[in-house]
Amino acid sequence: MSRSRRVSLLARVAIVVLSALADPLSAVAETIVAGTARDVTTDAPVSGAHVTIRHGSEILGSAVTGAGGVFQLPFDIAVRPEAQNLKLFVSFDGYVDASQDVTITSGRPNAASYRFDLVPRSVADCIRSRDHMVVVGYFRPSTAGSGDPDLAARIADALSYDLLVRMQQGRLVGDALPIVVACGKARPQAIGDYTNFAKVLHADAFLGGYVDDSGPRRVKVQMSVADRFEMLVPPLRASSKDVNLEDPAVARLDPSAHAAILTALVTGYERAGKFAECIEFTVAAARIVGSLPAALADARRRCEQALPNRGLLPGGTP
Repeated sequence: MSRSRRVSLLARVAIVVLSALADPLSAVAETIVAGTARDVTTDAPVSGAHVTIRHGSEILGSAVTGAGGVFQLPFDIAVRPEAQNLKLFVSFDGYVDASQDVTITSGRPNAASYRFDLVPRSVADCIRSRDHMVVVGYFRPSTAGSGDPDLAARIADALSYDLLVRMQQGRLVGDALPIVVACGKARPQAIGDYTNFAKVLHADAFLGGYVDDSGPRRVKVQMSVADRFEMLVPPLRASSKDVNLEDPAVARLDPSAHAAILTALVTGYERAGKFAECIEFTVAAARIVGSLPAALADARRRCEQALPNRGLLPGGTP
């Protein structure tokens, strides 16, 4: 390189450096945000999801999740000492769009990795704005094929008649009573998925399983029951024989099924700090299943101890 060209190159570098020093806000650097996208119900990675980073309405960069649901998204941003607030978005067909706040300070993001737990749209349709719910998920039918889409609805109806009607005979009324929701598209792939579905659906109790024919118009219902607080890990299992799902008004589930569902529900009242309702719930549970199982009896004692006015307990408790 000739002496004149070296002088010219050094002069241009000097001009760039001096410009950056004179106006530090004009300095731009490449920043990378990384993370993962997973299915919240199964913890399976979501590959092919579209990821964008935005500053207001301006898209600064984009990427696609690869194997394992992993993404790395490089983009250019001005290097400033003060925090810059951005938004990271993830979208994929069949899932609810998700976003997270990202703060960039001096060119560095506030987290080494951002995890997105994507909610399937089919499951999101089952979410309700109620404090206490029983969600009936997928039940595999006894015959081969795609399955009976009404099984979840039939079992939910049976629970409403067999369980909730008797609970309404006590002091729990209105929003204090749980509701039963059918969500046949909530389909666990493994036993650990039951708790995930309970959390996503904000359900005190989530149940699913399968049915076997046990006679004309009657089936054997095998169910697993999980809760969103991870008290029932692994999920409780119960079997109900000779259940007539064709007529929910006369369908009767086994007391073991009632006990599993009631155990999950009472945890929801206790964790919500609704100690009076928790106690009244156990009173109703005793009417339904007879002698309280140990888990329900223990929950009742904890709620009694936590209640401020312990001398005025519902249900006749001294």
